Amino acid sequence: MQYSLISSAKYLATVSALVLMFGASAPLVHAQEAAPVVAAPVAAETAAPVAAPEPAPAAAPAPATTSAETTQAETPSTMPASDSSATPARPLVVEAPANLLPLAEFTPYLEQHTAVVPSGDKDIQMTYFWLPPATAPAEGQKVPLLVFLHGATGKAPGAFYTLKESFRKNYPAYILIPALPDGKRWLDPGKMKPDVHALPQTVELIKQLETKFPIDTKRVYVVGCSKGGDGAYGAANAYSDVFAAAVPISAMWSPREVQGMVKVPIAAFHGMQDKIADPMVSKGIVAEVKAIGGTAYFTPYDNMGHECDNDLLYNDLLWKWLFEQKKTP
Repeated sequence: MQYSLISSAKYLATVSALVLMFGASAPLVHAQEAAPVVAAPVAAETAAPVAAPEPAPAAAPAPATTSAETTQAETPSTMPASDSSATPARPLVVEAPANLLPLAEFTPYLEQHTAVVPSGDKDIQMTYFWLPPATAPAEGQKVPLLVFLHGATGKAPGAFYTLKESFRKNYPAYILIPALPDGKRWLDPGKMKPDVHALPQTVELIKQLETKFPIDTKRVYVVGCSKGGDGAYGAANAYSDVFAAAVPISAMWSPREVQGMVKVPIAAFHGMQDKIADPMVSKGIVAEVKAIGGTAYFTPYDNMGHECDNDLLYNDLLWKWLFEQKKTP
């Protein structure tokens, strides 16, 4: 994607408006754009014009070696056929991802893995993309996990910003991008359906990863845009015991299903010209969460449509706010 520099005046006006709305410590973000990543985006600053963009190659870690290695969940031991106590093998369903390039041409900077996770009465082999911190955590140190839920196109442009040198230096974290297969969604309001919704198996994957890496389980964050943003709302509502904060962008959910969000701080962003996901729904969700005692912010953008890869959506103010959040008991 081609990231265009916005004018200093326009940027300062946007930042000022958001600071007035939420205060200096609240997450700003957003503005106009769209398309796949091609050059590193501008890192927004609180009270200064936009700086020159960081060059993409210097910002990203060395490309990872793609691995087809499967992280298997434990399966019952094979028993002799004559042993009546043998546990029948659970069916295994291999789900092929709809898109193997969540970061377009920058996807090789991520590791690609598969994992086997339980889902109802069967096991599912799912694909995910993984990026460890630039520096391995010290002995006894635990770092956050940042989960990006991609949209219907299979792209997670927000995760591109985690490749930047400034992010990796200032916000050490594990990055996880689970991949949806065709025909599945992250989560919808209403009854959870294992054959339709992939968020439950994603949570199972997170639990597996927490046993293998020094992840701070009190600082697991979810970010999603469009259908991925629907999933971020759903994650906050259904899994408040897992996620410490959620960032839904250009997304929708039911304002009647927000009870679980009271424990999960939410920063929602939406373009007011969005013709795909009604921004007033997001505004209503935030109002409902606040009404029941939760912490939620709604940031509208008057001249923005259905955007996911705008270079003002993912800046240092957002990361600072996000990484300050901790799950409460």
